[in-house]
Amino acid sequence: MTPPRTLPSYITGVLLGGTPMFVGATVPGMRRALVGFAIAITTLVAFLLLLDPAAIWAVLRGASIPWFVAGLVAVLAAVACWAESMRRVLLAAGGHVGPLRGFAAYATGMLAKQILPMGNAGGIAIMAYAIGREADLDLDRSLAVVTIGDFFGLVSTVVLAVAGIGYVVLTLPPSRLVDAALLGVILVGLVFVSVAVMLVYWRSLLRRLVMAVAWFLRMTIGRVSDRVASKLSPGGVDAGIQRYFATFDAAATDRRAMVTAAGLALLGWTLFAVPLFTSAAAVGEPIAFGLVLFVVPVGGLATAVPLPGGIGGVEFAVTGMLLAVTSIEPAVAAAIVLLYRLCVYWFLILVGVSGLTVTATDLRTLASDAADEPVVEE
Repeated sequence: MTPPRTLPSYITGVLLGGTPMFVGATVPGMRRALVGFAIAITTLVAFLLLLDPAAIWAVLRGASIPWFVAGLVAVLAAVACWAESMRRVLLAAGGHVGPLRGFAAYATGMLAKQILPMGNAGGIAIMAYAIGREADLDLDRSLAVVTIGDFFGLVSTVVLAVAGIGYVVLTLPPSRLVDAALLGVILVGLVFVSVAVMLVYWRSLLRRLVMAVAWFLRMTIGRVSDRVASKLSPGGVDAGIQRYFATFDAAATDRRAMVTAAGLALLGWTLFAVPLFTSAAAVGEPIAFGLVLFVVPVGGLATAVPLPGGIGGVEFAVTGMLLAVTSIEPAVAAAIVLLYRLCVYWFLILVGVSGLTVTATDLRTLASDAADEPVVEE
């Protein structure tokens, strides 16, 4: 008899390109996940070896526990802000979910983002499933809610990056690093503005783009997968787009809820930058919070590397930026970044697992619904 599916196995099997993975089964998606983690760990080991592990350990041994714990608290508060921001959008769109269940569903989506290669893309879909299940919304409507919430988060990141760049421009000599960061923020801002304009004013263009992508997937993947071809039928895709727009409009009409959600998202991202500040203080090398606002958003671009949580890439990027804008020794900078990553990556996984535990039963059913197959009990 087929074992029941769990959300982690579903995430690994579906979002990494395999079929839904059942407990005990081996699929290409699982192999790719393991390869991704192996590469990530190898990159992390290389990072440590390049910067003298003994010297790094000596710094870590003297780290202040209270400062480190303060960083963990800041991360937990950040997730709470993001979850509540998403919940406010959900309520404005006509959904209903309590604060605890909303937090748990959001934390589950965050878990997917952290553990999957390219998880920042796949995590959105899983979060939409989780939130939709908790709030009794279909996927198209919950996806609209998650998109709005993520948009507030991305705008918040740009705002903080601009503040950080402003601080660096006013306090440090001109450098290519600052120029490159400023160019990157401008380009990301232009992308945001373009998407927002299409969503509000040029919906027919956005609809044609989505329909074109669906047609391409139907003509390629759909030729070998009847399920994909059925899901991407022109009528189904068009109906989903209309439901998406209707949900977006319903949420956008509640201006107060949108302002509150945007404010919570900004507060959340500000709190998420705090662990770098507390980690530096923990090893006795405090840095200005203005520098933190510069390093965290720009260094976070390394999460685009197709490795789980950007492991290895983020460590190299943030350490390199600290060395470029401060006079901190390499081993100390590496120790700061390791403490920072314990807070914003490994502790975040723990929070996500806790959320998954709270919603375990519902989310197993959710995975079954997403696959359009019933869960078969043993």
